[in-house]
Amino acid sequence: MSVIARIKPKGLFKKKMSIQEIIGYTNLSYGVCDENYRLIENEIAKHTLLYDNAKPARGIDISMDEFDVVLQLSLPTTPSEIHLFYNTIQSLCNLYKVTTYIREEEKVHIKENEKFIRYDIEGSIEGLKILNLKSKRIHISVLKFLVFIILSRLV
Repeated sequence: MSVIARIKPKGLFKKKMSIQEIIGYTNLSYGVCDENYRLIENEIAKHTLLYDNAKPARGIDISMDEFDVVLQLSLPTTPSEIHLFYNTIQSLCNLYKVTTYIREEEKVHIKENEKFIRYDIEGSIEGLKILNLKSKRIHISVLKFLVFIILSRLV
């Protein structure tokens, strides 16, 4: 599951900013993932990860779509990364001098960010509970299979 935010600059004569300029504005660490999903720091590509070097988690995907900045947060993740995601949205909205952005294809106001932070933290907790439950089910299935194998060899 993920949350996608799109920040659209306003005005007829929009200045296209490069992804390098936008990343520099955020003051966050950045990098890209190689084919084995290992982070290569300080590299920029079409999809680049932003993260807080002091509290690394899954990272926030940033990309450009014409003039728009697109941010994507993968859930579940840490509460600090969820806060970082919405703080980054706030900063980029300030940069573009806008007070609204598109969140999950719905136009929302930056004043709603606290509500979305709560939603995403709750969603992360529920997602982790589901993963934990699935993991337990897999472990039980593996144990049943191993017991079956052992018992079948005893007969």
